[in-house]
Amino acid sequence: MLNRTTLTLNNGLDAVQGLHEGQQLTETFYITVTDKHGASVVEPLDVTIKGTNDAPVLFVESGLSIAEGEIAVSGQSQVHDKDANETHTFSHSGAQGNDDYGTFTIDANGKYTFTLDNDSDAVKKLALGQSVDLTYTVTVTDIDGLTDQRDVVITITGTNNAPEVKATVAEVTEDDIRTGSNGSEMVFASGHIEATDPDAGAQLQYFVKSNGQTDQIARGSYGTLTISSVTGQYLYVLNNADPAVQALGRNDSMTETFTVVVRDEHGKATETQLTVTINGANDAPVITSAPGLTVTEDTVLTSSGKLIFTDVDATDTHTFGVSTKDGQQGESAAGKYGTLTIDSNGNYTYTLDNSNPDVQKLAQGESTTMLSG
Repeated sequence: MLNRTTLTLNNGLDAVQGLHEGQQLTETFYITVTDKHGASVVEPLDVTIKGTNDAPVLFVESGLSIAEGEIAVSGQSQVHDKDANETHTFSHSGAQGNDDYGTFTIDANGKYTFTLDNDSDAVKKLALGQSVDLTYTVTVTDIDGLTDQRDVVITITGTNNAPEVKATVAEVTEDDIRTGSNGSEMVFASGHIEATDPDAGAQLQYFVKSNGQTDQIARGSYGTLTISSVTGQYLYVLNNADPAVQALGRNDSMTETFTVVVRDEHGKATETQLTVTINGANDAPVITSAPGLTVTEDTVLTSSGKLIFTDVDATDTHTFGVSTKDGQQGESAAGKYGTLTIDSNGNYTYTLDNSNPDVQKLAQGESTTMLSG
């Protein structure tokens, strides 16, 4: 007579669940058979319990936050695996475009780190309070290839970036008078301040510093700068009558510099320089005094004077000459009655040609005038 023996495995025991694929345990039971006369026999029964691979279970911090300007944020993976002493490897994947913001890594112990790329345009474009979520999938794999996955969401929050402004140069030339947009005749230079803001949708305002304050107008040493607060368009008007301006010669120049301020809607500002180069022009000298000369036939045959002149161009050098009616110019010029000479210092002398018949024809008290230029 055969009796059926049933063995029920306690599958929840750690010792059972800890068995790997290919591992086994042996448990021995002793079965006793007794007949009606009380005779019995004991027989061992060996039960082999074979292990199977249990999949790992992964736990992560699902949400991490980092603000623009910060460097990195990290989390730690936790793995539960019923198989005792199981080894695991970690890997990750991310959506296309995530690399525009930074780098996600995970080490052999399951520590994952997101390093923010603060120099990237994608990060810089995040305005104050604006955020973007990046999703990375972390995968744990056991030695037999079973896996588990969890998503890690990195939230990046933008901060306010300062505007970026280029230095600006402008140029005007003394006496280069033109008609401005308002119809006025003036010497001026105009242009636009080049400014951008990495924050998407930023609203910029433009100012110029005047006496330590920001304004739309500033008076410099040689002219006045005005700037539009909305567009950044500027106009520099030269004080062309300024003696310092008029003193510039053709090859002379000087500069003056203004401080331009560009501010965003949150009050963050960047300063730059607007430098105006003022080029000189050649101004003609002006003769202020050229005394007339008098000579007398037979007695006073020469007479001298000195040419007095001014020139607003401070660095100009000058030469002197005389010319006749035909336009020929030199250090001397022969006229109808005599010769006029001039030296390098502007001293001039008229010498009468006393032998000239026209001179000798002059009677007592009679005179004639000769003009020379």
